[in-house]
Amino acid sequence: MPALPVVSVILPCSASHAGILHIALACLRVQQFSWPYEVIVVNSHNSDTVVEVSARFNARVVRGDGSNTAGSARNIGARAANSELLAFIDADCCAEPLWLASLYTPLLNDMIAVGGPVLNQRMFSPVASMDNLMQLVDQAPGRPAGRARELPGSNFAIHKHAFDTTGGFPENISCGEDTLFTQRVSVNWPDQVYFIPSMRIRHPGRTSLNAFLEHQKQQGFSRGRFRLNLTTRQQRLGRTAPGAALAATRRLAYFFYRTMLWNRRFLPQLIMFSPILLLGLTAWAVGFTRGCRLGASGQDESASSSR
Repeated sequence: MPALPVVSVILPCSASHAGILHIALACLRVQQFSWPYEVIVVNSHNSDTVVEVSARFNARVVRGDGSNTAGSARNIGARAANSELLAFIDADCCAEPLWLASLYTPLLNDMIAVGGPVLNQRMFSPVASMDNLMQLVDQAPGRPAGRARELPGSNFAIHKHAFDTTGGFPENISCGEDTLFTQRVSVNWPDQVYFIPSMRIRHPGRTSLNAFLEHQKQQGFSRGRFRLNLTTRQQRLGRTAPGAALAATRRLAYFFYRTMLWNRRFLPQLIMFSPILLLGLTAWAVGFTRGCRLGASGQDESASSSR
């Protein structure tokens, strides 16, 4: 009888990522990890390609629920897991060989949840570089180990009991569900959520300018609608165009500050690609204003309508 896995790796895969799923699974196959682990692919849109590719890598496939959110897919994978340790990665990401070993040790040593750097896989693509920066500036490769208030769902591991206690990822939003969830985890276990520098993955980022700008609108919308890292006053100011412009300017300063602090080698590219960054910030501000106004009205809006 095969040994039970010590880690369940959960990988949501939509139809749009079915063609590159083999890259993520190949990276998971060559992990330098001595213990048994399982890979669970959540087939979000019930794609035959996902089933075929997963079979080639001996990954277990579970059926999605037909929704279009990463939060829902991750929760389905967590419910199907056979291990008490859950590790999450996205279908367009590649885990470095020590990824599993890096997350496993701290979770055995009193950590409740851990995350790590998300590196840009397309360093010379202006759009992909800015896409990664705007989503993942706090997951820069030079960030030191230490407590974390929030972590990305694309590079995250947690004890199952803590996952269940916190209620899993929110399922009704398309952006920011990982921020909401990991912040709740860090409130419950403030000294046991950690950033681990050796827990590295690579992410290609979007290369289409239109896709990048649309995603930034979604990011801004979720930030304002669900008050992610915002005070009531900041959300109120965000309902106006000048207030949203001020918020975008602060984000611009934050991107430069974090790059100088943790990823100084990237600074020349940041300066060179700054026109695309400014376009992204403009799109973000448009979504942010809309989200702040909707949040103030108390209305509900589905994830699909935030696109």
